Amino acid sequence: MLAINYNNFTIRIADPGLDRDNYSSCPIYSSVDNDLSSSYMYLASSQSITLLNCISPINNSLYIENPYCGNKSAFSNSSKIRSYFVIGSILGSDLEESCTFDTVVLTSSSIPLQENATYSTIHVALAFGFELYWYRAMCGKCDASKGTCIVEDNQIRCRHYCYEDTPISERTLRCKLDYYAPFIVLIGLPVIGLLIAIRLLCGLPFVLGLIVYKWRRRHLSVDDKTIEEYLKHQDNLMPIKYSYSEIKKMTKSFKDKLGGGRCGTVFKGNLRSGPFVAIKMMANSVASGKEFINEVAKIGRIRHANVVKLIGFCIEGSKRALVYEFMPNGSLDKYVYSQEGTVSLSYEKMFKISLGMARGIDYLHQDSEHIDIKLHNILLDENFNPKISDLGLVKLYPLDDIGGVSYKADLYNFGMMLMEMARRRGNMNPFAEKFEPSLLPFLGIRSAQ
Repeated sequence: MLAINYNNFTIRIADPGLDRDNYSSCPIYSSVDNDLSSSYMYLASSQSITLLNCISPINNSLYIENPYCGNKSAFSNSSKIRSYFVIGSILGSDLEESCTFDTVVLTSSSIPLQENATYSTIHVALAFGFELYWYRAMCGKCDASKGTCIVEDNQIRCRHYCYEDTPISERTLRCKLDYYAPFIVLIGLPVIGLLIAIRLLCGLPFVLGLIVYKWRRRHLSVDDKTIEEYLKHQDNLMPIKYSYSEIKKMTKSFKDKLGGGRCGTVFKGNLRSGPFVAIKMMANSVASGKEFINEVAKIGRIRHANVVKLIGFCIEGSKRALVYEFMPNGSLDKYVYSQEGTVSLSYEKMFKISLGMARGIDYLHQDSEHIDIKLHNILLDENFNPKISDLGLVKLYPLDDIGGVSYKADLYNFGMMLMEMARRRGNMNPFAEKFEPSLLPFLGIRSAQ
């Protein structure tokens, strides 16, 4: 024995007649006499080498001459015996008439052996020896349980397979269950169906009563309910309702302030799932709680690539908040009114932003939604795609010093923004609530389709 491996449960042995440093040494025993103990198994990766004895020279590419290992006992009438190696097994049709089979020796050497291999290469490979599995010595319990013992991931494992020719009495419990499973299903399905039918009959009155109860609650007057009861009757498009404590946790106690205005203060936050959000803590409004909820429900149904998505809201006592998707590039005004040293957008980018704004306005006008459009209400995502924000806040926070919000007012404001973007200047106070008289007259600009 030359080596033992405890990782893959193998030993490496070699014929005692072979000496790596003595090229005239020859194998004594055959490696495949099948007289191994049941505790050992050959490796499928081992390569066989056949030794032949011939009484005359052989001119065959399969035969590799071995000048030292001729067995004179193979031919009683010849004093000169020639020995040859053949890589792998040899077919009867390939055996020359003047040759006889001597022995077969295995090797597990990593040296590639081909038909043109030299005698020295073959001798080194044979002297390296061949490997045998010895894990069978540890498979007693597995064999006793009628399992199949194998090596898997460098571990000895016992697998139980169900063979059809094994008598039922000799099968394992799992194999017996597999055998009787069709009969169990055939008998069990009617029984299960009967139990389900009984359950439905017993539960039907309860379900009908629950439906009637829900229907009556749905048709009760909203004026006689609290805000929480009203929210329960909104459809699935209603944004998520958060508690004030959840809002506080998202913003880490309102640590990161993004900006603010007359409608409230905006903070950066995190949802529990990871994405960033912008949370606007609303200032005091003249609108009632139900008016606030109605506006939230309306905004929450809006889905457009150029409108900021409302994710959720909070209404808890006097505290109200709106949770929007986060726009990492901020508002458009900081690029239009960019000062020296700040990032400025190209005119091509400005043109694409203008088209996006127009599409958003056109979409909102289709549902008769009007907004107080300003540059600081246009937010930019990570790809500088524009999105209109602060929808519905004009209704919750009306201004007395401007005309009513309308289709024409939206187009007028949009036209003025285009002029400011084109000139990269304009109203030096981007947060002004109304335009100065010196600004350009009304521009009839149709939004892009």
